[in-house]
Amino acid sequence: MKLTAVAACFLLAATFCACGDELVGEEIGCDWFSGENCWKASLTAAADCLHPTDDIGTLSADGTQCDFTDGTQIVFLNPIDLANMDYYRWNFEIHKDDAICMSFCENSSDRRTLTTSLGVYWDEPRGLGIQISCPSGTKYKVLVASNLITCENFKKILPGIKAAWENAVVSFTLTGGPDGDTPIFTCHPE
Repeated sequence: MKLTAVAACFLLAATFCACGDELVGEEIGCDWFSGENCWKASLTAAADCLHPTDDIGTLSADGTQCDFTDGTQIVFLNPIDLANMDYYRWNFEIHKDDAICMSFCENSSDRRTLTTSLGVYWDEPRGLGIQISCPSGTKYKVLVASNLITCENFKKILPGIKAAWENAVVSFTLTGGPDGDTPIFTCHPE
């Protein structure tokens, strides 16, 4: 099984990124990530969109959706191909009660966007730092992302992705939530 643990993927990406736009907003560090923050609030808001964690969905043959017994549906805007996941960029919507309830997207500039009922949260590496924008529009900055590795329990508190896949299953979890990991889905091919 291949596993990516990107608990702080922006941490490493920011370390090696070329200079970009200037960082804006209040400077933050370990205390912000370990305390209440807009990432955790966004994951809390997403909870109503998620299926029961013990429910494994069925991935369609074309990799465009995963259906769960409670009616929850994950629509992959970038189809899942379990044989070619090494450089996969996650881009999906969670549909519940026939409406989009949550979405997550990684774009080519390494910006990660999580949209919930609270609004849009995004983060992206800029130079050696990280720019964060909360659903409220408040901006935060981390000047040197690599300094976050000194945070106590950094793998648990930093926003990130854990994804695993093989021929029989794909799973996706967001890290840094109120309880550490927030499992989003597990799907197996039909």
